[in-house]
Amino acid sequence: WKQFIWDFNIVLGNSGSWGPGQNLFNYNTADASMGVLNNYPPFRRAWLRAYKLLTVGPNAAMLAANVDPVIDARTTAFSRNGITPGVAGSVVKTWISDARTIIASTVAGSDTANFTVSTPTVTASSNLVTISGAAPLEITDIRFNGVSYPVIWTSVTAWTVKVPVTNSTSIVVAAFDGQGAQVGANSPVSVTYTATPPASPAGFIVFNELMFAPSVPDAEYIELYNTHSNFTFNLAGFRINGLDYTFPSHSYIQPRSYIVLAKDRVAFSTAYGPTTPVFDVFGGSLQGNGETLTLIKPAASTNDTDLVVDKVRYDGAPPWPTAATDGLGSSFQLVDAEQDNS
Repeated sequence: WKQFIWDFNIVLGNSGSWGPGQNLFNYNTADASMGVLNNYPPFRRAWLRAYKLLTVGPNAAMLAANVDPVIDARTTAFSRNGITPGVAGSVVKTWISDARTIIASTVAGSDTANFTVSTPTVTASSNLVTISGAAPLEITDIRFNGVSYPVIWTSVTAWTVKVPVTNSTSIVVAAFDGQGAQVGANSPVSVTYTATPPASPAGFIVFNELMFAPSVPDAEYIELYNTHSNFTFNLAGFRINGLDYTFPSHSYIQPRSYIVLAKDRVAFSTAYGPTTPVFDVFGGSLQGNGETLTLIKPAASTNDTDLVVDKVRYDGAPPWPTAATDGLGSSFQLVDAEQDNS
């Protein structure tokens, strides 16, 4: 509580305060985690975006037209109640105005004016192609043919995204701000894919591990594995019967890689540590007495049929290993994911 009061005491030019808009990223060096966050591009970008919203544009909260009426109203309220403010409203207005100018300058020094794509043509033997560019701070979403894939921010404005393809194609890249409004024009990317994709994901994507009797409540999970040596499968729309789960549009699984779906992220992290990434959570549950899980690729049209990619029927009784059924934290796992597990 004392720290809370002290923090209020040093703002807007009072005792212990820095000058208007100064030292925006200073922190107590005893808090090493804050230093890591300061230099982590997605975090620093979000922080700068907040400063930009505060200081730039007609709706900026620190703009005199927006903030001065609030200060005047507070000053009038104090006066009518017989209170004389310790600092005149005009002094506070000047401090905020000076801070806005300096903060906006700091933001401009880290920002870029336009959304750009630096890879308008891509030729690749891997079907997971890399597209890169630069984005102004207000951009929060980048879509590729309408799909939002995970963005890797290599700096405050530089971005890289991996997009799965199955053939040579054209990809339309578009950027959007936090309100869903498009920023800039569409940017086309021409992709030439030089390899031949597999005919089907069946036989390549397998249920590799099942945890249905965890030692921590709600720490159930399943793990999928892609046995293919060089092909990334797009999982968008695939569903897992038995888990009540459908993969969202941005989903893919890279070659020789895993995807973990968990019942609950917090329970998973508590049980197994925070270093294993969880792709998503499922709404269903893994039955303790066994059930059938089926990974299904939906039919491409009404004339086609759904494809069973992989299916496993596990049980909570012998001959399945009892160590994974007693709630002490063991899982079922394939001995060899390369073999037929049906």
